[in-house]
Amino acid sequence: MIGMVSFHVPVLIIIVVGLTPGFAQTNGEIGQPRHRDWRSAEFRYVIYSNEANIDDPGKLIRRDIYVLLEERAFSIDNLRKLLILLSRRFPTPDWLVAWVNTSLMQIPTPEELDGGVVSERPWIDPLEGDHPGAVLIRIGDNEILRYTPGPPYHNMKTIVLKGTDPPTLTNDKPGK
Repeated sequence: MIGMVSFHVPVLIIIVVGLTPGFAQTNGEIGQPRHRDWRSAEFRYVIYSNEANIDDPGKLIRRDIYVLLEERAFSIDNLRKLLILLSRRFPTPDWLVAWVNTSLMQIPTPEELDGGVVSERPWIDPLEGDHPGAVLIRIGDNEILRYTPGPPYHNMKTIVLKGTDPPTLTNDKPGK
């Protein structure tokens, strides 16, 4: 009888539970991201400027956010969702203004900004021009959406999402 030779191969089994950053067991499959796939967003946007306006004692009184939103995603529903997203990201101060552009042609280049500006803000007005634009405003408990509904993109409409619409926003203070 021929002798049997057995080999003992050491086997190392590693169970990884929550040790790999960004991965966990999901739906029975290992290696799936534990966060939502970044490509699953309903629409694409980028914040290209974030300006904090501070008063004399150093208190943040107003935040101006400048957003580029895909033009094909421009809708009242998506603008509402965008205001919710921005309010979550920037909960303070109570006064938030988000200027929404839908084309790079609405945004000045750094060289254009170097040339100086005549208006109170250096950005091209998203409510004028050949592309839709909007201004999303949160002042305390009030949420207002001002937008240009269609060509020629000059006539602005206002939707009060919550609270009331302050009649003016002048001198960097909410209207009374």
